[in-house]
Amino acid sequence: VVNGSYTINCQSEEMSARQVIDIGDHDIDDVVLIVRPPFEISGTVRLEGTPPPQEQRGKMRVNLNMLEMGNGAGAEVNADGTFTLKVTPGVYAINAFCDAGAYVKSIHFGDQDVSSGKIDLTQQSGGALNIVCGTDVGQIQGTVQNENGEPAAQVMISVVPEGEHRGGPDLFCPISDEKGKFEYRDLAPGDYKVFAWESTDPQMLQSAEFQKAFESRAASVTVSSGGNASVQVKMISAADIEAEKNKLP
Repeated sequence: VVNGSYTINCQSEEMSARQVIDIGDHDIDDVVLIVRPPFEISGTVRLEGTPPPQEQRGKMRVNLNMLEMGNGAGAEVNADGTFTLKVTPGVYAINAFCDAGAYVKSIHFGDQDVSSGKIDLTQQSGGALNIVCGTDVGQIQGTVQNENGEPAAQVMISVVPEGEHRGGPDLFCPISDEKGKFEYRDLAPGDYKVFAWESTDPQMLQSAEFQKAFESRAASVTVSSGGNASVQVKMISAADIEAEKNKLP
């Protein structure tokens, strides 16, 4: 084992244990893992603004996905806006799904702002997670062109938050249609960069390092509260994507 710091994780459905150890030039003996039971996180989801029409409303859901081990918990939101999650200590990504016609505006755990989508529950034994969904959504309508200026069909579109939403999850639209057109609804007001990829590998396309190489080829757009923004994007070819992919370590 290479010298350095390591985290030992042990988890089942009912218990979890986590211990950080430093490995130097000697053996490590008698590592003690303190097992901790699961606990409950209660929460609420509240709509801010005019609710979407009833026929557009669906089941809201909140998921917590553990970053290190891939485990997590999820629950549907009750009709009164409440939910309960049973989790074990760890660091989680928060994935909250609002009604159609709404977006996640803010998330607080107690008095802590966790709107970044990350929550540290390693030292917690309970708490309240409160989510506000805004209804002043905007949308983007756009077209994609290839290097010859012709409509580019079957191209994947990614919408990357900028400004105060920077660091939030990238959004992927349905691929462009036969006329090169695409649309993305229910966006939070703010600034975005729009990429058009002749590829269908979202995991690779979400890499910040990979995106940086093509930043100059993205289209910048501002979505206003309740607004409809238009944008034209040049397609990034599969050959260019593959060439950049080969440069990555």
